[in-house]
Amino acid sequence: MDEGSTPSSSTKNNYLINKIIFQKTLKKIVGIKNYPYFCIVKIKNMPTLLNIFGLRFYFYSDEHTPIHVHIENGDGRAKINLVPQIELVENRNIKPKDIKKALAIIKLYQEDFINTWNEYHGT
Repeated sequence: MDEGSTPSSSTKNNYLINKIIFQKTLKKIVGIKNYPYFCIVKIKNMPTLLNIFGLRFYFYSDEHTPIHVHIENGDGRAKINLVPQIELVENRNIKPKDIKKALAIIKLYQEDFINTWNEYHGT
């Protein structure tokens, strides 16, 4: 997608079938030379706002209000509202020290995140 452009409505919430063929060699295990298989993958566009300190800040292309960001790291993920105030809404296994870092980062970049959200969603 070009910088500054917004996704067309046809790309939002699309379920795409990706024929992903893996050649998995099972020869050593069960004597099968190659086993091709297919995966059906639900693809959502997830613009990344920032990657810092092992934390990824992003939102989904089909988001709802209130304006919020999702955060993920190797431990889990969380959701934090940006308006009307910065507020942890949900935490799934992210350690408290990482949540504290995330909240501090959001405080610094809150205006930029909100502007990016509004530009992307055309509001």
